[in-house]
Amino acid sequence: MEGVPSVSHNQDWDLSAFEKLIQGENAVVVDFYAKWCAPCLKMMQTVDKLSNDYKGKVTVLKVEADGNQVVLQKYEIDEISSFFGIPEREIVTKNIGISRRSTIERTI
Repeated sequence: MEGVPSVSHNQDWDLSAFEKLIQGENAVVVDFYAKWCAPCLKMMQTVDKLSNDYKGKVTVLKVEADGNQVVLQKYEIDEISSFFGIPEREIVTKNIGISRRSTIERTI
C-alpha cells in the first residue's frame, strides 16, 4: 500500500511488543486501520506526513485491524479508523473516524 513503509507497520503485532513500543521514550500516535476501510485510506496520507514531520519526536504506529484482534480487544477498539494519542506513556486521547491533522497533533 502506498505510504505505509514510512511508518512502523507490521501486519501481525505481538501484544507484548506493541505495549513495549507504546511505553517508549517518544510520544506515540497509533493508527488502527483496515485496507478495506475508506476513511482509513483517506487518513493514510495525513498519518504519513505526521510521521515524517515528527520523525525522532513521535513514534507513529499502524495496526491493521484484520489479524490483530488481540490488540484491538485489549484497547477496546471497535471502530476504525481509530487513533490513540500517547504523549507520556498513557493513552489520553482516542479519535474515531476521519480526523484533522490538527486534532491528531493536539493528542501528542
